Amino acid sequence: YLGGRLSGARDRPGLMTQLLSGQPVQLTGVGPELGGQALPDGSVRAAWERLAATSAVLVPLIVHGETLGALSLVNAGDRPPHTPDEVATAVEVARRGGLALDNARLYGRQLKVAETLQRSLLTPPPRTDDLDIAVRYRPASRHTLVGGDFYDAFLQPDGAMSLVVGDVAGHSVDATAAMSELRSTVRALAFDQGGGPGATLQRTDRALTGLGFGTLATVLVASLEQPPSGGVVRPWVLRWSSAGHPPPLLLRADGGVAVLERPAERLLGTGFPATRSDHRQVLSGGETVVLVTDGLLEHGRAGIDEGLARLSGVLGGLAGRSAAAICDEVLDRVVTGPADDDVALLVVRPR
Repeated sequence: YLGGRLSGARDRPGLMTQLLSGQPVQLTGVGPELGGQALPDGSVRAAWERLAATSAVLVPLIVHGETLGALSLVNAGDRPPHTPDEVATAVEVARRGGLALDNARLYGRQLKVAETLQRSLLTPPPRTDDLDIAVRYRPASRHTLVGGDFYDAFLQPDGAMSLVVGDVAGHSVDATAAMSELRSTVRALAFDQGGGPGATLQRTDRALTGLGFGTLATVLVASLEQPPSGGVVRPWVLRWSSAGHPPPLLLRADGGVAVLERPAERLLGTGFPATRSDHRQVLSGGETVVLVTDGLLEHGRAGIDEGLARLSGVLGGLAGRSAAAICDEVLDRVVTGPADDDVALLVVRPR
C-alpha cells in the first residue's frame, strides 16, 4: 500500500501545516484521501482493503526545530481510535525516535565524508610502458569501520617506480585524516629526497615524531628500478623497507609464491624513531609483486600467518594474469562475505 499509493497525508496542505507546527494529528476516520481515490486498481487497492484502516494518529518527528518526518499509527477493524494517553505515549516515542534518527543521519554523513576523503586520496597509479600496475581499495562493509588503509604509486625523478601501502591505527574520521597526513608525508619525502625506501621511512618517522602525529601506523615503502648492468637485459630489482607492515609477496611465472619475510622493524608514530633497513630482491621474467594491508590477510578473523598462506594459495593459480585481473580475483576469492576491515591492494609486474 505505502509503495503504490498515489497520494497520502503529505498531499493534504492543512494536515501538513499542522504537522509542521509540531502538533500531533488524530484522524478518527480514514477517508478516501488516504485510501480510496489515492489507490490504483490491483494489488495496491487489495492491500489497502486488507488493512481495513479506521483511524490514525500522525506525530511529527522534530529535532532541533526541524521536522524530519512523521510517525504514523493506524488502527484497523473494530479497534477504537487512540486514547489521549496513547497519543501522549506516541508523542514521547516520536521525540526519542527523532533524536535517534538525527544522530544516525549525522553520523552517517560524517562517515560518508571520511570515505569520500579516503577515496579521493587514493589516486590511480601512473601508467608506463614498462610496468603493469593495478590498485584496489575496498572499505569495510560496516560504516563504523571506515579506517586508514591506503596505497600509493608514483614515479621518482630517476625513473624508479615508488610503491607504498600503509594502515593507520583506528577506524574513524580521525584515522582517515591521519592517513591523509601520513600518505602526503611519505610521498613528499620520497620524491624530494630519494635515498631509497629505508631512508624515506626514517625521515618520515622523524617528521611524524617532531610534528606530534599522535597515532600508530604500519607502512611498507618499495621501489622497482632497473640499475645499470653489463648485460643486454637490465633486470628489475625490488627494494623495500617495512615499518611493521605485512611483507611483500612474489608471484613467480610458474605459479610459485614467495613471501618476502624479513626481520620486523618498528611501527611509525611510536615517538622513538628507529634505523630502517633496505631489502633487495632481483625479479625474474614474468614475476609479479603483490602488496597488501592486513585487512585482506585477517579477513574472517584469520591470523596474519594464516592469511598469508591463504593469499599465497589464491595467487598460485593466477600466474600470467594481468595486474588488474589478479586484484579482482584476489578480492573475489579472499574477501568473501562482508569485509571486517578496510582492504588496500597493489599489484605490479614488469611487462
